[in-house]
Amino acid sequence: HAGCDELRQVSFVEALQLLMNLLEQVIKSFADKMVAPIKAMLEAFMEEIPGLLRRSLLLPACKL
Repeated sequence: HAGCDELRQVSFVEALQLLMNLLEQVIKSFADKMVAPIKAMLEAFMEEIPGLLRRSLLLPACKL
């Protein structure tokens, strides 16, 4: 009886480890696919910052 319980625990631990490894792989592949678009958006944003600042400086002063 004790041997059967240990076998069930081992297979549960192995199954949990397998699931965790698969989850890690999915997260890594998702992250790898997201790096390029995020980097492109950040670069586009950084390129637009000077233009946004220039436009705001060229706006006429608000009349109070």
